Amino acid sequence: MNHNLVVKLEDVSKYYRLYGSSKDRLKEALNPFGKKYHKEFYALKNISFELNKGKCLGVIGKNGMGKSTLLKIIAHVIPPSSGNIFVNGSVSALLELGTGFNPEFTGRQNIYFYGTILGFSKNQIEKKVEEIIRFADIGEYIDQPVKTYSSGMFVRLAFSVQTSLEPDILIVDEVLSVGDIFFQQKCHSRIEKLLSRGTSLIIVSHDMQLIEKYSNDTIVLSNGELLFKGNPHTAIQKYYSLADNYPLTPSENVIEDDNTINLSLEEKISDKIDDWPDYEFLIDTNSLEVHGDQKVARLTKLAVCNTKKKATSNFKVGEKVIFFYEVNIYNDIDIPVGAVVLINRLNIPVHGKDTLQYPTSNKNAFPKIKAGSIIRFKQEFILDISPGEYTFTIAFGAVKSENLDEINKVDFDTRDHFIKWIFRASQAGRILISPNNEGMILPFHGYVNLESNFQMSITNQN
Repeated sequence: MNHNLVVKLEDVSKYYRLYGSSKDRLKEALNPFGKKYHKEFYALKNISFELNKGKCLGVIGKNGMGKSTLLKIIAHVIPPSSGNIFVNGSVSALLELGTGFNPEFTGRQNIYFYGTILGFSKNQIEKKVEEIIRFADIGEYIDQPVKTYSSGMFVRLAFSVQTSLEPDILIVDEVLSVGDIFFQQKCHSRIEKLLSRGTSLIIVSHDMQLIEKYSNDTIVLSNGELLFKGNPHTAIQKYYSLADNYPLTPSENVIEDDNTINLSLEEKISDKIDDWPDYEFLIDTNSLEVHGDQKVARLTKLAVCNTKKKATSNFKVGEKVIFFYEVNIYNDIDIPVGAVVLINRLNIPVHGKDTLQYPTSNKNAFPKIKAGSIIRFKQEFILDISPGEYTFTIAFGAVKSENLDEINKVDFDTRDHFIKWIFRASQAGRILISPNNEGMILPFHGYVNLESNFQMSITNQN
């Protein structure tokens, strides 16, 4: 027997009896010869698969194909009509708003109520209460009846309860898109932590990047039947082949702007940045969550602007974003390093670059910094990445001058050890990237648009 097995389904089906009217239901119940007056609708038909400990199963398919029904059966919310189910361990399911919560209870009361439903003791719940409240981050509403909650607050608390109690099996149905990007990133970090500790995950989503990120195996459901089970990438291709009017050709109406294409980023090390933004454009750095030693250096100013020197968080695909940030130095340090990292809602860094990764012909251009100095940075990026919401991290550190020649010749992990990072302002802000014309079809798959070229040759041997 496979001791890592946590979920196994064998020929599981779920059907419903559909009657033309309430009279037909009564006729069938009273008919002495067992005559049927109903039609059988199969929401699921002969579904079989296995899931091992610490693994993730993705479930995809168009709406109405049986995905939510499958999850409800595994979570024991509804029974199957036929087939066998084996579930080994505690199951926590984020399926529908309100499942497991009493709307009259406060959020705090529901933590105990819901935790008990999940099979945890009062002592186990007590140890996790403060962590649950802190993660949900709904403020004073924790002591208000949940019937007063918005859908986002509801999901924040439900997700926090279910994941903080660390179930053996976590079932998630399309809820990771609820809430702002900061909470979504917290959710993804929590899921990654649970998976590393051996929790198994079953996830339903229409977000194919999410499926490809987490899934070890993916199943495709079509009309309640198992169309495919296997590699996530292949499963996604199968899913797209089912979609109506799926676009196979890129749009011919891609807007190009001389101001946003063909970026040439000039490195400047001087005593002044000429286009430093006005004071009113700057973000309040006192409100940021900064990790590190701020007694050595501190982030004091931050702005995100477009090429018109306008502070904004909204950009189009292909536009240029400019990060301005200022650091006050309180102790002598070696050669300064500033960095900006863009992170998508799945908590994946899609691009990051520090100031030593730009080419320079003059090694002596990097000075050592004395206490009392003020350093200003300007970093520009072309946002040739997929539309969506992103957060950014600002980091600052120092590197010894003797390491300058080698730092860009080694692998990333080794390189990062050369830099002594002094502080990081994680989730310092957000930017929203939208398509660069209405209804545009993306000319690439994945996260980033790599510069590329294309050639084709056709030979007619006749």
